[in-house]
Amino acid sequence: MTIETPYHQDVKTRLADQLAATHVGIEDYSHLHAGHIQNTGHHLKITVVSPQFDGMNPLQRHRVVHKVLKDDMTSQIHALELNLLAPNEADSG
Repeated sequence: MTIETPYHQDVKTRLADQLAATHVGIEDYSHLHAGHIQNTGHHLKITVVSPQFDGMNPLQRHRVVHKVLKDDMTSQIHALELNLLAPNEADSG
């Protein structure tokens, strides 16, 4: 179970605003890695549904999200799993 923190809300807001997302979900698995010697950041699984992903291949979608989270990738996020969908893909799933 993920408890939404102010950091999670900030990430969701930035993704929603910059990608015109209809859905942004975040699951934080950092607690599973609490015993690691160098626990250097969040372990996140992020799902985004955005019409901007229409016509993009998976690599293009990942690049768009990484651009939004660029600063976080060097300071806040240690591991990132992405599930990126266009609205028609989300509706059919």
